[in-house]
Amino acid sequence: MDRLISGRITELEIKHSNMPPYIQRAMILVALEVAEADMPKEWIAETLANRIESTFGGTWVCLVRTNSDTYIAHGDGYYFSFVMNGILFDIYELYVH
Repeated sequence: MDRLISGRITELEIKHSNMPPYIQRAMILVALEVAEADMPKEWIAETLANRIESTFGGTWVCLVRTNSDTYIAHGDGYYFSFVMNGILFDIYELYVH
């Protein structure tokens, strides 16, 4: 993975996660691709959620914030929160009962 993202990520800090590392790496690559795309910033969270759902299945909610001090409460599924290049990504899975 390091060769794929060398020079593209200037900051990466895992805040909290209950996902296995291999899923974390895949989510970071998807988030990086979406964040680098030429699109309005307000589309990033929705586009990221759609990409994650198509890649991993299930229902996911993604919050993308530039304020890294924001705390997000998580549900009962997988969750992953990280800061990349000054943007906070909160990704968590929702179970539909």
